[in-house]
Amino acid sequence: MKILIAVRILKSTQSGTPRLVLQHTKYLSSKGHKVYVVAQRINRKAVRKNGGKPIKVPVWPVKGMFHRLFFDKMVRFYAFLINPKLVLGHGDILKQDILYLHNCVHYAHELTHGKPLPDDMAVGQIHGKLLKEQNFRLLVCNSHLMKNDMRERYGIVDEKLEVIYPEHDADKFNIKDKPAKRANMRSQMGYSDENVVIGLITSGDFKKRNVQLLIELMDRLHNAHNLKNVQCFVAGKNRDQYYQDEISKRGLDEVFTFQPSIKEVENYYFATDIFVLPAWVEEFGRSVVEAMACGLPVVVSKYVGSAELIEGEARDYVLEPKLTQFEAKILDLVGNQELRNTLGDLNAKTVSAYDSQKQNEKHNKLFERYS
Repeated sequence: MKILIAVRILKSTQSGTPRLVLQHTKYLSSKGHKVYVVAQRINRKAVRKNGGKPIKVPVWPVKGMFHRLFFDKMVRFYAFLINPKLVLGHGDILKQDILYLHNCVHYAHELTHGKPLPDDMAVGQIHGKLLKEQNFRLLVCNSHLMKNDMRERYGIVDEKLEVIYPEHDADKFNIKDKPAKRANMRSQMGYSDENVVIGLITSGDFKKRNVQLLIELMDRLHNAHNLKNVQCFVAGKNRDQYYQDEISKRGLDEVFTFQPSIKEVENYYFATDIFVLPAWVEEFGRSVVEAMACGLPVVVSKYVGSAELIEGEARDYVLEPKLTQFEAKILDLVGNQELRNTLGDLNAKTVSAYDSQKQNEKHNKLFERYS
């Protein structure tokens, strides 16, 4: 059977969408299907390694709505030539059998910036057209937070909506590797055994992830509560000079650092004592699940999709993205290692039900149903 997967950008193999595309490519090709991956920017080697046939299409040179519609036209052209039995899309084309959506661009902009997404934003235009026309048989959401927005904003019926949480790699993110790697990573980052380390690992967009609240939180811990043993780092792209200036203004240069993205990202979790994500909104938030798998307590905003997975006592640490709430819960954890360990063990047990193998089985059932 011929299957076409369309995704506009498939270069980095570290971020969520490319990983999911390659995961699907590998599974479907292993079942004997011919999998064609169509993209404007594509990692041909990675696609071939996973059994797929990469197709790089031309790029319309001017950014804007037509830039995105041009990709849709290119995909339709190759779909005509290939005549696939199943088409999987990732928010970049207007017609497909199964749509995997990764962002609620209108909802996210409203919560992050407090106002509607501008009408001239191309990503909003293509998403609006795609979701209003509903030329798909099924929309796979990465959280119920997303599903609710799709239902309420676009009137998509429940029969066309399915929630499958993104997986985590249990071979990479786990408790068993933590003791051997923790001390070395903390030493490299300049932390001692006495330090309580708060960490945020993210792909970027510090505004959306509400790094400002984290800076204000560290200001309170150091300058109001005199907790000089607490350190904090943010790892990820999109470092903005504004945030560095905020840190310097509050005298936090020695205790709040920005770290680069690294391939062995699990080492950041191993070095961390408390994971924090005070995001204004996060449609899923894979880093929360990875932190949980590494046995960490997580303090997160209620507008983070992966917070839906948190169970039991750990749900007390799902909060409104407000400084007072985060401050109170972090104070509980900073001085209580036993509580941190208890919550970390609970979180690790919870997310064991959502590892790669178990989540892949859910995707596979969809492929069988719709092919």
